[in-house]
Amino acid sequence: MTEIYEERVVAYIDILGWKAATNAADPRLKQALQIIHDEAEGFGRQEKERTKQIPGVIVNPMYLAVQVAAFSDNIAISMPAGFGERIFSFSGDIARRLLSLGFLVRGGVTVGLLYQEDNFVFGPALNEAVELEKDACLPRILCSEKIMERAKGWQKDDRTKSVTKDMMGRDVVNLFPQKFTTTPPAPPVMDSLEEMWGISSIREIIDKEIRRFAGAGDGKLAEKWRYMRSLMDSQLALIIN
Repeated sequence: MTEIYEERVVAYIDILGWKAATNAADPRLKQALQIIHDEAEGFGRQEKERTKQIPGVIVNPMYLAVQVAAFSDNIAISMPAGFGERIFSFSGDIARRLLSLGFLVRGGVTVGLLYQEDNFVFGPALNEAVELEKDACLPRILCSEKIMERAKGWQKDDRTKSVTKDMMGRDVVNLFPQKFTTTPPAPPVMDSLEEMWGISSIREIIDKEIRRFAGAGDGKLAEKWRYMRSLMDSQLALIIN
């Protein structure tokens, strides 16, 4: 049975509040879907074949091995286990881009047996990633114990560049990983962060959503956005401090 599988790292991500957004015909829906489906198309079989046919182009083996499946408001990304920590940056980048549109995400990252070819994806590793997503409850991408054990071998530097502990002590994907080559980074830190990620805009979105849901008496959703603000602050503090 295991002959159809290979050992892969996999991230499963779900957009929160999708049903409410579709009911309200939210204009951000197309942009959010574009992020997910552009990712899937960019790593799809046809695009890979097209890239391989370009004269003089040497195709990175990692690019060919990455698989992305998109299903409306969720996405599954996988790659051979040997590619290691790159799964964190892939999933974190998608979550951050969706956050900049005003969408929270929840997800799970693990390693294990998996089959994936474009949108055909199944296996024990996907099942575990989906369970992690359910367990997350809050807007975070949880990392399994198995992948954190592997991460000790992948990341020679400070592990918090890709994964951090949240306020509850869980290992979560860092949406704002350290990318600077100097310490402290130059130009001034906040200018660099603003240029890379639009930090002030993201903060405004988070604060706006907290006020909106708190004002509407929806404490549950307001708390999710408060969690996101605290998580963002704690992850950015790794760079700023």
